Amino acid sequence: FGVRRKDKLYDPSTSVMVGSRFLQQRLRQFSGDVELTLASYNAGPARVNEWVKRYPVDQRMLFLDLIPYR
Repeated sequence: FGVRRKDKLYDPSTSVMVGSRFLQQRLRQFSGDVELTLASYNAGPARVNEWVKRYPVDQRMLFLDLIPYR
């Protein structure tokens, strides 16, 4: 994400820039789906992809209740 040194993430402007890029990429990855994007921001995109496969339901609230993440 363009940061060569992890200590730069403690700089607020750098942290916001990196977090925004990551969020934008996840939003594209999940086709604009805000709930999946936010879940992937917190739990990681690989986990969200697993959950989507494991819990194929049409009701979003049911899906969110089923995911094993606090």
